[in-house]
Amino acid sequence: MKKKPENAPENKTKALNYAQLLLKFRPRSEKEISWRLKEGGFDAQVIQEVVEGLKAKVLFEKEKGVLEIAKEKLGELQGIDTQKAKRRIYSHLLRRGFSLEEITETLDNL
Repeated sequence: MKKKPENAPENKTKALNYAQLLLKFRPRSEKEISWRLKEGGFDAQVIQEVVEGLKAKVLFEKEKGVLEIAKEKLGELQGIDTQKAKRRIYSHLLRRGFSLEEITETLDNL
C-alpha cells in the first residue's frame, strides 16, 4: 500500500485529483471511486469528503454512466441470446459497483 501524505489539505487535494483523473477515462460509481481511493492509501475521512464533493459537483452521472457502459457491453455481445447478454451486462455492472436498482432500471431501458 502507498504511504499516506502527512499534510491533510494536500492529502485531500491529491485524492480529489486522483478521483477526477479516474472519472476522465470512464464513468464510475461512488463505490468504485471510494474503493480506488482506499487502494491508493487515502484515509476514510478524506475519501468521504472527496466523494461528497464530487456528488455536489455532479461528477457522478450515474444514469448516463450505467447506460453508456451497458450499451458498450451490449455491442460486444452481438449475436448472443438477449437474456444471456442481459445476464452478462448485469454481472458486469454489478462488479463495477452500481446498485441493483440502477442496473435493473438500465436493463429495462435497453
